[in-house]
Amino acid sequence: MFRDYSEFFNDPGKQHNIMVLVGNGFDVAAVKRYGEGQLKGTLPKYSAFYDYVTSHAGPEVLKYNRIYKEMTKDREEGHNENWSDFELIVDRLITEINSNKRRRDTELGILKRNLEVIRDWFSRFLRELIPTETMIAINNDSMKKELALQSFSKFLGDLDIPDLVDLRFERSTSYFDIFSFLLVNFNYTMLLDNYLFLDSEQFDPVKFKSPNVDRNFTFYPAPTIEPRTLPGEHNCDISWSSYLVTEMVHPHGFMDIPRSIIFGTELDKYEKHGKETEKLFVKSYWARDEIKYSKYFEGAELFIIYGMSITKTDAWWFDHIYERLLDDEPEMIIYAHYSGDVAGRTRQGFKEEIKDRFIRSCIRNGKDNSKNEKVKEKIKVVVMEDNDTYFLGFEKKTGTT
Repeated sequence: MFRDYSEFFNDPGKQHNIMVLVGNGFDVAAVKRYGEGQLKGTLPKYSAFYDYVTSHAGPEVLKYNRIYKEMTKDREEGHNENWSDFELIVDRLITEINSNKRRRDTELGILKRNLEVIRDWFSRFLRELIPTETMIAINNDSMKKELALQSFSKFLGDLDIPDLVDLRFERSTSYFDIFSFLLVNFNYTMLLDNYLFLDSEQFDPVKFKSPNVDRNFTFYPAPTIEPRTLPGEHNCDISWSSYLVTEMVHPHGFMDIPRSIIFGTELDKYEKHGKETEKLFVKSYWARDEIKYSKYFEGAELFIIYGMSITKTDAWWFDHIYERLLDDEPEMIIYAHYSGDVAGRTRQGFKEEIKDRFIRSCIRNGKDNSKNEKVKEKIKVVVMEDNDTYFLGFEKKTGTT
């Protein structure tokens, strides 16, 4: 659960617990901007990984690996852009295998070994894709431009004005508050960890000389790079002298530990204490999500989703968020890339599409329309046409605040 940090600071205000879920979209943007090394020009996308395996693997994969064969079908049908497409292969094969009760356990065991082979190739792919030069480039930019600090302090500036005005979270912040971020990194790389590391150039845990002044952070409830008028109790000139605490977790593993990498899906039903084959590919089971992370949802006031495909392959997380959003206080911000070239689609229509996609990504929930509407009212969507946001953007944004 979120730790109560009030005992560590001098007379703090309210603690705001913020859970941030970051997916492959961040890694794609980072490698696109900073990529170097042997695979320069290649992005960490599913389609690029397929090309890599096709070019490097031997016949034991290209001819006999069932997952690779399905990847080839995806490629031919144009369904291999997102990593969720890859994990949906696993979901699809499980359904197919389960229909044959006679050979079910044997086939699932073979599928598990096939997936382990693909996992090892994935680790090789990432190792070549992200060399030390890329990590140093991100390191230097984050430090010099204070990108980590900007992400934590000004992310509310990414919201459209109507959404910002409607956000309860913005109105609940004040001087001396504690901002506690839990960063759930679904990527297997350390790119996000590097970007958000609070180095000594942009953050001092105790920056004031006075022993009675221990605040270390400035939060901007309504930042903007251009003057704008906000109704009610919303002032672009306000900033809160506050406290910042962060924690990063990798529930699905690290590329440097290949066996830690978890690929799979979520099933609406499986017996936790049943046959081994019933839970072979359930990500939340192997990541021990219930034990490690379920309590965090209880204390979260704000959820942020950035760079995720939002499909049922991560339904364990989305179902927990859905249930939390049914309470009065919690809210969510989803960052989503928008392409205006789809006929008839407006920005507002796109926002509604993203909200509906979140509802469809749940397994336990999403069947009750009245609850769905309540949840959607609690979701704000940041429409991105490029990575030019305060949150996880690659440029320092300057202006009135």
